Amino acid sequence: MVHLFGRDVLRVLPLLRRKDARGAAVTSPRTSDGKSAVALNIAESFEESGLSAVVVDGNLRHPVIATRTGGSDHLGVTDVVAGRLPLAESLQTCADSGLSILG
Repeated sequence: MVHLFGRDVLRVLPLLRRKDARGAAVTSPRTSDGKSAVALNIAESFEESGLSAVVVDGNLRHPVIATRTGGSDHLGVTDVVAGRLPLAESLQTCADSGLSILG
């Protein structure tokens, strides 16, 4: 599925570079719209293009990105924001793709 996103991501990269963008968000008004899958595929496309990417699961009630990538759902955004863990200790690396995940 990554390859479906790869071509579109390559079209967006020049715009992101021109705007000196440091991040992007994937959102929708409903649950189960596929936001996590889209975010993971975009990040993997970035990695395949030679860029680094960190996927942050902002769904504080039902985070799924860490478990979908084989990580632990015990580390997350709230740990970093609350100061319980530094960001560097909270990031997980996906074994399959090498993506950095904050779940």
